[in-house]
Amino acid sequence: MIKKMFQVFILIILFLNFNSCSNLSSHKKVQDGNKTYYKDYKSYTKKMRELIIKRNIRGKNVVNEIMPFDFQPKKECSGRKKKGIILIHGLWNTPYSMRPLGKFFSQNCFRARGILLNGHGTKIEDNFNVDYKDWMGLVSWNIEELKKEVDEVYLLGSSLGGVLSVRMAIEKKIIKGVFLFSPALALPWYSFMLSPSSLFVDYMKKRKEDDFYSYRSADVNGPLQTHRLAKETEDILKKRPLEVPVLSFLFAGDRRTLDPKKVHKIMVKGFKNLNSFVYLEKDTDLVYLKEFDGQSKKIKSYNLKEKIYGQSHLSLITPPNDPYYGKRGIYRDCEHYLEKSKDFKACKSESYDGAVWSGEVTKKNLKKGLMRRLRYNPLWQSMPEEIKKHLSNSR
Repeated sequence: MIKKMFQVFILIILFLNFNSCSNLSSHKKVQDGNKTYYKDYKSYTKKMRELIIKRNIRGKNVVNEIMPFDFQPKKECSGRKKKGIILIHGLWNTPYSMRPLGKFFSQNCFRARGILLNGHGTKIEDNFNVDYKDWMGLVSWNIEELKKEVDEVYLLGSSLGGVLSVRMAIEKKIIKGVFLFSPALALPWYSFMLSPSSLFVDYMKKRKEDDFYSYRSADVNGPLQTHRLAKETEDILKKRPLEVPVLSFLFAGDRRTLDPKKVHKIMVKGFKNLNSFVYLEKDTDLVYLKEFDGQSKKIKSYNLKEKIYGQSHLSLITPPNDPYYGKRGIYRDCEHYLEKSKDFKACKSESYDGAVWSGEVTKKNLKKGLMRRLRYNPLWQSMPEEIKKHLSNSR
């Protein structure tokens, strides 16, 4: 048994090595600009703009949308207690993904700031040498900057941003609440291979970068640093549970990117004040569902009429009307097929709009036929109401 596992591990290393091709090169340190702490938030955004213009391969037209943002609360909020929230995107993503939630919070009397994590928004190679402590340092600096402007600071994170939000909420007493979307508090079974793989390869997969707002290629170091941060955070939570109110949204079928059962268990055991929503797929196993204990609210996310198997890891934070990833958006996520295959071309084809199913890319769903990865939340409309309710109950 051990011999077979070792053979499988060697084959995976060789596969990763093959995918990397010439990218087995030495890990050259790439200056990503975020490792310097800035004079103030204005100088930070200025430096990020310069960095993106210099190193972003997607053209100047997308610079404004992948930049850090700072949304002011509406004028009607003047005279109230000043509240601020920092929105932290996920691995390989950018602040573009957090803009809809940022606008929602700014309309509800929050100063909403979205930050750009180290190694992101430029080239995937900029992520090869980032350490999770670099991400922590940047988030910490942004918290200190925002608290100069507001009375209360909240954190919101998606995936990697979720783990960073939890970690900072443990360490920073000023944090009044946390909002989590698919938090990467536990990665799937393959996480044990990340560290040895990083000694040999830089890429898990190298793809054509045709997504304007996030990386399509996948590096090894990003998931490795996320895994290390998650493990360290889990250990801290065992000794020091998080006391501030937490609102969490998690997809029970999110097995491709996370270990959703373990994520939920970590939250139930490690958060003293948890308000949890768990989205279900069409054929969620009832025995599996029992693993999601606690007082979580279960929501069906499959829709036969709309040909949706269920949510995906990336869908929760995006509204259906998003012009790029939304229901009628121009981007079709087909990264699960080989780029030169017939399935990839069919998946990308406009002629299949309305006919192809979407959801999370799992073996089970792929066996059902041609599909796209869902990139928007069909149940978005109910989510802001739950956030408002949570804020009201947390006062």
